[in-house]
Amino acid sequence: MKCRAICSVILLTCATLLSAADMKGGAEKFTVSQPTMVPGVTLQPGTYSIALLSENDGRYIVRVEGSGGSPHAIFVGVPLKSLPSPGAVAWDKGPDGAAALRGFAFRGGAKAVEFAYPKNDAVSLATLNRVPVLAVDPESEGRSSVLSSLTNDEIQAVTLWTLTPEPVSPNSNEAPKISAIKYKIGDQVVPAETSEMARSNVKLKALPHTAGFIPLFLLIGLCALCGGLLLTRMRLKTVRG
Repeated sequence: MKCRAICSVILLTCATLLSAADMKGGAEKFTVSQPTMVPGVTLQPGTYSIALLSENDGRYIVRVEGSGGSPHAIFVGVPLKSLPSPGAVAWDKGPDGAAALRGFAFRGGAKAVEFAYPKNDAVSLATLNRVPVLAVDPESEGRSSVLSSLTNDEIQAVTLWTLTPEPVSPNSNEAPKISAIKYKIGDQVVPAETSEMARSNVKLKALPHTAGFIPLFLLIGLCALCGGLLLTRMRLKTVRG
């Protein structure tokens, strides 16, 4: 009876851990049909995966990578206040005529993320689209501009900025001036609308939740090992008794 009870506890623990792993998943893949910019890299036509590596105090660390792990980009994002349709969300205009992703809405309505771009790219996007853009400038803080070279704690500590174009005459060809203020947790981020480019050029598919849970699997294995040792010890006591 005791053995059955112990086995039930072990199985229940493993099932709970696996359920938690599934809830913490959410990695998805998407396809772009033309060169498309995300923070830190321009994606060539192909299929890529996107995942949230961590969430802390209202900001995310986001990873985008191609098949085989290359190209690979890690950057910061913040939640959108309202959820657009699932999938990649594009800016209407990107630098040098290229496409650029503004954010990503994960399936199930769980999370939608606005990407923070390096300062120079953010200035270009704000100028072209004439709406506020999230920006990071780690070099001004004495950190590497390549976020993937920083630790998670360093990435979480990077200051976020909101770059806002000042209004100009609708018929003016003059580029708007850009003002910058520090982004604070809870600030309203303008919801990203899915443009025609996003609908026609970005396809979304589900990606099995198979990556990033090695420590969890080790913990499950350790639970099973401890349970096996405990059962063996109880059986030996029973035989000797």
